[in-house]
Amino acid sequence: MTEHRDAQVDRGGDGQRWVAGALLITIGVLLLIVQWVGADLGGLLVLPGIGLVFLVAGLVSRRAGYMVPAGILLGLGTGVLLGTRVFEDASDNATAGIIVLGLGAGFILVMILSALTTEGSHWWPLIPGGILSLIGVALLIGEETARALGNVLQLAWPLGLIALGAWFLFRVARRPRV
Repeated sequence: MTEHRDAQVDRGGDGQRWVAGALLITIGVLLLIVQWVGADLGGLLVLPGIGLVFLVAGLVSRRAGYMVPAGILLGLGTGVLLGTRVFEDASDNATAGIIVLGLGAGFILVMILSALTTEGSHWWPLIPGGILSLIGVALLIGEETARALGNVLQLAWPLGLIALGAWFLFRVARRPRV
């Protein structure tokens, strides 16, 4: 039994070394690209590049833990790329909205990607993903909308915590006592 457990630990260590090695190679390649094509474009590839390494690690290992940085880095990197390159003539608020929407989409992507793992889909990324997406849309629509959304979120945040706490207490109260 000890030998089996030791073999599992070694395999886990090899998996982590694999990810570390792939990350170092990716960062090195991206730094070379930055030198060849310039910091502007090359720098924009760093976040999605590292996100792809985590995505591959998550798909190979089928572990949800790798999908969290994969989704966030891919979403944020795509938002930054779109906001600063594709829509480079947009206003500062619109650029910020695109970047925040990308980050929100990244959190939602975590939920989708985690469904591909042995641990199954996680729902929690919908909370930050939804909030960030709302903020991104508000920034795209305009400053007044962003301010109004901020006022709503300022009130909704404590109410959301109260509702979540009540739900936890309700679930505990429903459990049969042993």
